[in-house]
Amino acid sequence: MYGPAGASGRRGINAVKWIDVRRRLGLVYALVMAVLVFVAAGVQQVIERELWVPPGWLAIGPFVVIGLDTLQRNVRDAWRRRHRPRVGEALGNIRRAAETAMVRVSEITEDLPVQRMGVNVFVVRKTRWRRRPYLHRLVRSRIGLGVTRSDVVFTEGKGVIGRCWDEKRAAYCHWQPIYKRYADRTLDEAAWAKVPDKHRWGFSREDFLAMVDKYAEVRAVPLTSERGGTFLGCVALDREVGSDSRQLLNSSAVLKILTEAAGVIGPEVDGL
Repeated sequence: MYGPAGASGRRGINAVKWIDVRRRLGLVYALVMAVLVFVAAGVQQVIERELWVPPGWLAIGPFVVIGLDTLQRNVRDAWRRRHRPRVGEALGNIRRAAETAMVRVSEITEDLPVQRMGVNVFVVRKTRWRRRPYLHRLVRSRIGLGVTRSDVVFTEGKGVIGRCWDEKRAAYCHWQPIYKRYADRTLDEAAWAKVPDKHRWGFSREDFLAMVDKYAEVRAVPLTSERGGTFLGCVALDREVGSDSRQLLNSSAVLKILTEAAGVIGPEVDGL
């Protein structure tokens, strides 16, 4: 059910974005450099044993490769020492603010144990591997085991968080009635064509089926940059599906708590 940032917003998610991107590029780089260093070391041994006399420019090749690898490692280590503590601190602050909001909502709401709730923080991200910007799950916190993480990719307009992004304001869905209506049905293509848009929430049939039996309610509040109010993402609170059909998250008190949490989380994301 969890359904283009400006310059300030891009600054706000650059560091977080690179954590994920560097994991992908780092593996490719490590493999390439391992092969080059191995070859360079082999060539160096051949030259030292005078088994082959290469041209002058090629003789220094092994030393250049090994030297570049050493330089890259030193630069990487220096960058990590300078930037990673700040990123780690910010992520810790973001998680604490989100989890505190979840606990506070549980405390003020009757019959809503924290074990039946979850809280997520999403940030807008755009990569070369995806044509459209999407919402990346930065933080996920859930004590209970009733809801597993989905593989749905949330874009603008998809689900509650996608609508929060599209409208740049708080969004809410009482998903329990939709669950009761469709969870036990076989939604083939013909049946899906009859599902009204107000029940689809921007999901494809596959995404809808993946989400329909997870949540009773979802409430999302936008995260914005300190300067310019650029949309950076959202903090979303959910209640897992069950027999209770009440709208426990659809109150001004819950909205106030989430808005206060967003006020803490937004600057942390924007300041990374």
